[in-house]
Amino acid sequence: MAGGRPTSLTPEVRERFCRAIRAGAYVAHAAPYAGVTDRVIYDWIARGEAEVEGDQLFVEFLRAYKDAESAELIDNLEAI
Repeated sequence: MAGGRPTSLTPEVRERFCRAIRAGAYVAHAAPYAGVTDRVIYDWIARGEAEVEGDQLFVEFLRAYKDAESAELIDNLEAI
């Protein structure tokens, strides 16, 4: 986003958030663990879903989040 405020979505924040999701945390708990609010996470998800040109960072975040959710689900199913 040219001229706007820089994003707090860094590789470290994405990894920390996704690690918490993979462990089974809800967004409300994974977000502060990663150093952001859940509102910020939902904004990033919305931007990723919109696939706006120039927002590839958010598309990649959305993919990582969905992958982490899926991995957590599979881990839980395997534990049954």
